Amino acid sequence: MLQRQSGNPTVRSQVEDLKICRAKEVERRLPCSGGYDCAFSKPLSTCQLVRLEARIEGPAVGNVPLTTPLTGQACVLFSVAVSRQLHDGIRPAPVAFASGSVDFVISLKDSPSVRINLHADEVSLFDMCRGRQVQRKAFAAAPDKWQDFILTHRAGTEWQTSTQMRSDSSCLEFQECALLCGTVVTLVGELHRGADGALSLRPLQHDGILDDLPGTPEVCAQSTGSSERWLTSWECGGPEAHPNVASKPPSPTDKGTGFGKVLASDDPLLIEGASSLLNSAAAMLRRLPSKCNGRPITLARQYFGAKRTAFQQHHGEQDGHSL
Repeated sequence: MLQRQSGNPTVRSQVEDLKICRAKEVERRLPCSGGYDCAFSKPLSTCQLVRLEARIEGPAVGNVPLTTPLTGQACVLFSVAVSRQLHDGIRPAPVAFASGSVDFVISLKDSPSVRINLHADEVSLFDMCRGRQVQRKAFAAAPDKWQDFILTHRAGTEWQTSTQMRSDSSCLEFQECALLCGTVVTLVGELHRGADGALSLRPLQHDGILDDLPGTPEVCAQSTGSSERWLTSWECGGPEAHPNVASKPPSPTDKGTGFGKVLASDDPLLIEGASSLLNSAAAMLRRLPSKCNGRPITLARQYFGAKRTAFQQHHGEQDGHSL
């Protein structure tokens, strides 16, 4: 991966290392039918991170979609920050901030009938493209909607009246990051199937010990000989006896990721096909003679960076939502 040339793995490189989990694999690892002759099945979990490609369908039942404050697009999660640019090297001063989220539903890219629920407060965005917008303007030059946003969502300790802000010619940076409805995204988390059969994607549940992981109490009990054999695996809290269910604790690789939330990105280069092309190009560049001194890698970074920027600009112009 191009990101690994600099040394330490990044969030993106760790995501790229995960194999895409498709609908057939989801059913194999978390089957709908359980081993009990009753109305409910044993709750199941992958007990490790999985990478999904899915479409943001919209809010969960009972919720209404949100609208991004600056660009006016339907979304399920957003954050907007406005800051004042100060002298070179000085951290920008906060001017306004707002965020919002609703629980939502996704459908797998390769099988739209497979729906998965997510809690919005458990999601963290990274490497956003279409859902990220950045623009710099003076307050007076900003659209009325943006000016109203600043006046309504003040932040920081420096307060000015609207008249004072209009006379201030200093540059403001407007940033909006959102998970837009209808977007195909990459998500990474621990996949669960509840007793009612519903799927959900949640952060990997471990804190350095195994007791909090679904399926691990029985594993630990077996190793110490303390399991009460007259209890069923459901009553023990252990894994259901199914040959295809992932019931082992997370691997050391999973523990080392430090992902405290479900990760989501709308970068098209992470979606299968585009990522395969990028990996092939990187592999070809690595075969070039060492006398090239890394110049091809640098050119590749610039090329794919330009492609990503062009994609973002294209969709902004096409949808009429460019800031």
